[in-house]
Amino acid sequence: MDKINLKALQKLKDEAVINDAQFLQFAEYIQLLKEWNKRTNLISKNDVSRIVEKHITESFVYADYLKATDQFIMDLGTGAGFPGIPVKILKPDFEIHLVESKRIKVLFLKEVIDRLRLTDVFVYNERVEEFKSSRRYDVIMARAVSELKKLWIWSHPHLKENGRVLTLKGGDLDQEVKDLQDFDSHVHVEIDTKKDQQGNEKLMVILD
Repeated sequence: MDKINLKALQKLKDEAVINDAQFLQFAEYIQLLKEWNKRTNLISKNDVSRIVEKHITESFVYADYLKATDQFIMDLGTGAGFPGIPVKILKPDFEIHLVESKRIKVLFLKEVIDRLRLTDVFVYNERVEEFKSSRRYDVIMARAVSELKKLWIWSHPHLKENGRVLTLKGGDLDQEVKDLQDFDSHVHVEIDTKKDQQGNEKLMVILD
C-alpha cells in the first residue's frame, strides 16, 4: 500500500476507530481498488493516494446515523462501494444491499465481497431509477447520486414506514430542499453538520 493511505489507515487503528481485523480488510479493499482502477475508472486518479481520506472516512459518517434497530440497508448508486462497503466493515451486523448500474463496478464489488469474506452483502446490477424489490429498507444511503428531489423519488418506494434516507451534501441546499418540499410537502428534512475523521465538515441530509 502507498505511504499516504497506509499512514491514514494506521491513524484510524491507533485511534481505535477500527480494530486489527478491520485494518486488514480495509487494506485489502484499498489494494483491490487500486488494481481495478488501472483498468477502469472506479475513482478519480487524483484520489488514488487519498482513498482513506476522501472515501473511507467520509463513509464512516453514515455509520454514525445507523441505529441498533436498523436491519436492512441499501446503498443506492454505490459505485466503487462507498459508503456501503466501509459501513459493512465497520458495522458487520447490518445487512447491506448495493445497487449499481455499471456491470464492471458490479464485478469489482463481487470480488471485494469475496476477498474480504463479507457476509450479508448483496449486489444488484440495476439503474437506481429502475430498481425493483419486494424488500423494504430501514435506511437508504446515497453518496453523490443526485439532487434531493430525484433521490427521494427513487428511494421513497423502498423505505419501510419510519425509514429514512441519508446523503452527504455540500454547499447551499436551500433550492434543493425547496424543490423537494414543493414536490412532497410531507417529507421531513433534517440537515446536520458533521466532521469526518480528518476534521472536514460535511452536511448530512436526512429525509423521512
